[in-house]
Amino acid sequence: MKRIIFIFGVVLTLILAGCSTDSDTCAHDWSAWAVKVEPGYCVGATHSDDGEAARACATCSETEKRTICGGTEGLAITDGEVTGIGTAGAVTHLCIPDFDPDTGEPVKSIGEWAFVNNIVLVSVRAGLNLTVIDYLQAFSGCTNLSDASFPAVTIIDEGAFGLCASLKEISFPEVTFIGDGAFWNCTSLEEVSFPKATSIDIWAFQDCTNLSDASFPAVTSIGEGAFWNCTSLKEVTLGAITEANFNTHVDTVPGDLRDKYFTPGGGKGTYISDLATPPVWTKQ
Repeated sequence: MKRIIFIFGVVLTLILAGCSTDSDTCAHDWSAWAVKVEPGYCVGATHSDDGEAARACATCSETEKRTICGGTEGLAITDGEVTGIGTAGAVTHLCIPDFDPDTGEPVKSIGEWAFVNNIVLVSVRAGLNLTVIDYLQAFSGCTNLSDASFPAVTIIDEGAFGLCASLKEISFPEVTFIGDGAFWNCTSLEEVSFPKATSIDIWAFQDCTNLSDASFPAVTSIGEGAFWNCTSLKEVTLGAITEANFNTHVDTVPGDLRDKYFTPGGGKGTYISDLATPPVWTKQ
C-alpha cells in the first residue's frame, strides 16, 4: 500500500511540475495583445503620448506590456506601407505608428524614397510591427536626421540612410541584413552595434569617416567596400566569416584587417587598429 501511495505521489508531482506556475519555466500560453491605452499623435515638433498594450499567460498569469508607438498625424500609409509624409507638414520628430490609424492595419514597411531629401526631420522612431525598410533610399539625404530607432526592423535596404550627415544615434537590435550603401556617407556616426546582423552588403558604411567602433558579432558575410574610407575605425568586432564570404577588394576593410582575420589565431573576435596609414590591426 505504501508503495502505491509513493508511486501516486511521484506521478502527482510530475503532473504538477508540468503545470507549474513558475514564470521562469512556464512555456506560456499568451493571450492576444489588448490595447490598454490608445496612442496619440505627433504634430510638428510635439510628441504626444504613446499607447500601451498588454497580454497575459493563461498558465502562470505572467503579464507583458509593450509600447504602441503613436504616430505622426497625416502620415501617408498605403496597405501597411509608409509612402511619405502626406499631409503631416513640417514634422521634425517622426513617429511611425504600429497601426494605420485609418484602417487599423499593421504598419510593416517603409517604401522607396518615402522621406528622401527631407531636411526637416531630426528624429525617427517606429513601433514593433515595422520590420522592413525594403526599398531604395527611404531616408537618403535627410541631412538633419540625427536619431533613428527601429526596434523590430530586420532588413535595411539599399541607400536607406545614405547621406544622412547628422545621423549619430541609431538603434537596430534585430537587423540581420544591411544593404548596399545603407549608411553611406553618414559622417557623424561614431559607434554602431548590430548584434544580429549576418550580412553587410557592398559599400554599406562607405565614407563614414568618423566611425570608430563597429560591432557585428554575428556577421558571416562582408561585401566589397563595406568600410571603404572609414579612416577613424579603431575597434571592430566580427563574427565567423569564411574566406569566400569576406570580400577581397582592397577597400573592403581598412589596412590589414582581412589578412589578420585569416591568420592563425585570428577569426571571430574583436580587433584594434593603431590608426596608422595604412592601419595595422591586432586581435584582442
